[in-house]
Amino acid sequence: MCAAYENPWVRMNSTEIETFLPHKSTVTDHKSAIEKGLISESTQPIPRDRFYFAKWILMLHGVGTLLPWNMFTTAEAYFTEHKFGGVSDESTYKEKFLSYLGIAAFTPTLIFMLISLFTQHRESRWKTPMCIVFIMILSLETTILAILDTSAWPTQFFIVTMVTIVVINGACAVYQSSMFGLAAKYPPTYMQFHVTGQGVGGMLCAILNILTLAVSDSLRNAAILFFTCSMIVILLCLVSYFVLLKLPISLYYLNRSNQTSCSKLITSKEDEVYEKKSPPYLRIAKQVKVQLFNIWLTFFVTISMFPAVLAFVESSAPQPHSQLRVTYFTPVCCFLLFAIGDACGSFFSAVTQKPGPKYTWILCMARLLFLPLVLMCNYRPETRTLPVFFSNDMFFISFNACIAFSHGYLKSIVMMHGPRCVNDPQHASTAAAMMALFMVIGIYMGVQTSLIFPWASTLM
Repeated sequence: MCAAYENPWVRMNSTEIETFLPHKSTVTDHKSAIEKGLISESTQPIPRDRFYFAKWILMLHGVGTLLPWNMFTTAEAYFTEHKFGGVSDESTYKEKFLSYLGIAAFTPTLIFMLISLFTQHRESRWKTPMCIVFIMILSLETTILAILDTSAWPTQFFIVTMVTIVVINGACAVYQSSMFGLAAKYPPTYMQFHVTGQGVGGMLCAILNILTLAVSDSLRNAAILFFTCSMIVILLCLVSYFVLLKLPISLYYLNRSNQTSCSKLITSKEDEVYEKKSPPYLRIAKQVKVQLFNIWLTFFVTISMFPAVLAFVESSAPQPHSQLRVTYFTPVCCFLLFAIGDACGSFFSAVTQKPGPKYTWILCMARLLFLPLVLMCNYRPETRTLPVFFSNDMFFISFNACIAFSHGYLKSIVMMHGPRCVNDPQHASTAAAMMALFMVIGIYMGVQTSLIFPWASTLM
């Protein structure tokens, strides 16, 4: 027979029983943490993203993070033809402006992106807004310089422009790293919208540049209109950032991230202290190493050609060219076509993400074939000695469309794969920041590689 069951609670006094019950202060602290949004109840439903408002705001910030780069590269004719075109003694500024622009832009971007990665766990709600304010002030300065006549001091204007580019891209690096980390806290489709915004930003800049050229009577007036519209977009980014943080869906995912990444210490004063430990960078890098390579190679191949090389491919149509072809061939067939292809590739990543994270590197490697193909187009016809193998403009247009579409598609799926490759979801934002860093390294190395093309075109 079984032994008679004896209830252990019968032999306990009130003090002993109290030790087995939840302490009152613990219950109170837990409740307080929920109210403050520092932890979430497991039964709390995921809020609806009404009208996909959070997604559209993240897309807007995708536009904003690359706006300074798009702003300076798209307005290339303003700098090379208007500011430096009539100054014969300073032809170097005109011929290599885009390459100098790339070096000045991405040297500080690389440095500040590295700093931002290792300080990301020390969050500050004012870091991103302050960066946006800096960008807006420097954009205003660029607009004022467009108004002024700088023909008497081209060297000084060049130096001021380069210093502006250095500072504005330093602020942009912190802004971009922070936004990638923020987007990684949402589901993957939110990251896709954010990356798509970068492609949309290039497309909007290209369209805006063409419209300003059409409605204005000079490159100077077109640049003033262009830079003014860019400042308005940056102002919208600043306002929308605070709106984003107040949305219910943002509060849900940000609070959930705090719950998994913070250690709670309850003090005697019933205050809560939340400490974020420094993430294990080496372990995270090993888990996403393939995606780090993919994002690096994708941007290295693209920036090796765009815009420093593609912008100097001229129409192969018989001379003399019509004024329409002279004015709009590069803005339309280079910048606008690339921007549209980039945006379409990013949007297509919402339909499919094939191949998976294991085999994406094959497509990234295949894009290296575009480097010699572009060189065989009508690139720098006035100085090249290398024969032109693709003398029809449709070849160049097709190559540019393929480069752009593959760039938009691959950068989107790689940025979506990366944060999901880490074993611990709380490190997703760190993985995204790492990928942003390798993206900038790819851009920086691509800019250096673009300097080889003028020499390569004169080998024969």
